[in-house]
Amino acid sequence: MKPVRGLFVLAAMGLLLGACATSIVLREWKDPAYSGPPFKKVAVMMLSEDVTERRLFEDVIARRLAAQGVRAKTSYGSIPTPKAMECEKVEKMVCDIGAQGVLVTRIVKQETRYDSMLASQPNMFRGYLTSYSMEPTAIRYDVVTIESKLFHMPDGALVWSGRTETIDRPNQEKEVGDFAQQVIKALVAEHLLKGAQQGG
Repeated sequence: MKPVRGLFVLAAMGLLLGACATSIVLREWKDPAYSGPPFKKVAVMMLSEDVTERRLFEDVIARRLAAQGVRAKTSYGSIPTPKAMECEKVEKMVCDIGAQGVLVTRIVKQETRYDSMLASQPNMFRGYLTSYSMEPTAIRYDVVTIESKLFHMPDGALVWSGRTETIDRPNQEKEVGDFAQQVIKALVAEHLLKGAQQGG
């Protein structure tokens, strides 16, 4: 079990200080029977009624995949609304662009969390005990739980799924970028996407 609470306290403080990534992969699964090569071309789909949100997610994920050396195509140009996402239309889009897989993302829930931590974390024993008696700093932060699934095409088999938690921030593009990077990192680790150092 990952120390999720501890990670998010640190992430929340990182948010207050304007620091780095604030996304973690909570859990993931890969089909043990899948033995195919890494995906080189992927269609990207965000399931959302919010058109702006959908375009942001798909654009950012596609750019991050491209930076990884994976050819990525957003779906909103071919399928403008989620209600139009009939299986036949999606399969046709995937076939038209020659994608080997579809990476589908959706927001599962959004919630507000509260935590507290000491204003400072001294490394020395006496300093640490002294700081423990100080008034802790209250932290309030919003967390977005996102589900992602990678399907192999054209058979439509689920190859990988994962859930991430991301701290909601005013800079949504940075937030989505952090999320995308964690998902891509997990897919590379499972050999479902090529590493940046690999060719082909």
